[in-house]
Amino acid sequence: MNLLILEPNYSFLEQDVAHYIANGKVYAFIFNVGFVIYLHRCQKIYIHHVIKNYPYQSDDYDLASNIKTLYSEQARKRENRALSTDEISYQARYIAFIKQFLIHHAIDCVLMHNDLRWQHALTIKICQQLQIRYLVTEFGIFRPSTITVDKQGVNAYNSLSTESDFYRNCKIQSFEFKDYSQSIWQKIKINSLFGCFLLINRIGDFLRFNVRLKNKEYQWLNYLKLLLPTHSRCQICSDIPLHYFFIPLQVNTDTQVLVHSDFIDMQEFIDCVETAYQQLPPEIQQQYRLVFKIHPMEQGIYHYRFHKNSLINQSDSQQLIAKARLVITINSTVGFEALLQHKSVLVLGNAFYKISGITVSSTQANLVNAILATINEDTAIDVRLIEQFIAYLKYEYQINGNVYYYDKHTLQQIKNNCMNGAK
Repeated sequence: MNLLILEPNYSFLEQDVAHYIANGKVYAFIFNVGFVIYLHRCQKIYIHHVIKNYPYQSDDYDLASNIKTLYSEQARKRENRALSTDEISYQARYIAFIKQFLIHHAIDCVLMHNDLRWQHALTIKICQQLQIRYLVTEFGIFRPSTITVDKQGVNAYNSLSTESDFYRNCKIQSFEFKDYSQSIWQKIKINSLFGCFLLINRIGDFLRFNVRLKNKEYQWLNYLKLLLPTHSRCQICSDIPLHYFFIPLQVNTDTQVLVHSDFIDMQEFIDCVETAYQQLPPEIQQQYRLVFKIHPMEQGIYHYRFHKNSLINQSDSQQLIAKARLVITINSTVGFEALLQHKSVLVLGNAFYKISGITVSSTQANLVNAILATINEDTAIDVRLIEQFIAYLKYEYQINGNVYYYDKHTLQQIKNNCMNGAK
């Protein structure tokens, strides 16, 4: 079995999984040279140099023009533009190359982290056409002790059923769940390797080894800001009213916002929630307040505008969930964590847990009515269904491990569940 790795997470997981599964060659496409740190045991192909003059056909161009990716949605939503001919041609060259590569090297499986980086989304389409297996990894749902590995996609594109009856009727076999929490020394190693990644990647940009189309810009200053004290209009927990709606914010450039929602960014989401709140009956506004939490990865980086009556709090999310009457989210991990506490969750994006009886689905236009229906318990949640859903995710769908810290048990579970047809 020959395997190909595209961009991994900032860890050795994909490389170790590939070598554990493969009995043939393991190749790795290098789109950004910093990833050589995590793919040092693979046969590497530097993509920018092999595709910059690669010939392509009209159908390659058409596919690159029409597929929705993180890159295309960043251009459309954040830059208010369509992809240029040059950008589409660059992706078309990649499509032509990977089709030839998969066939010529007899690739049996492709591994990638996240399914919406432009090269990943395009590769998935080609794998589907050629009937080649692919696996998509992502951070786990039950952190820090699970990993998501899916044969279809992740988040709203995953292979999970959206039918309530599936979870009501499924028989679930539980097992002893191993803890994969990281020690302080492991965290230091992870951060040190990522620092090396940033340095090598900057050199790759300078020497033009990296691909021209960037899914993400690695800004040193933004990472430095995360380590420094921030100044924001935060309220301590004792100042939070007894009754409130909790609104966890997400990362502006996350696929959950750019691809799996109709929002342009978090500011539009904030404005939407605050506008709906101000349209609620006066007695509801007097009883409930809005409590926002800025995503930890954006503290000190983005400066949002809030209504003067909104509260911003950076306390532990579990504590904020516990006291909330309602959690309003696009599609966040915090939204799922609220389900673990059997809270009412109102979803405005394409979340994998947007299932009848588990969460309340709403559009921007219908948000006022959805809030009223939820707090008036006209849309009651099914606690037993939620418990079944959670159990299925934990014992049937997720892999016991951590993307940064795992062992042979984790690798064997991935091989059994994802390569032998269990999922």
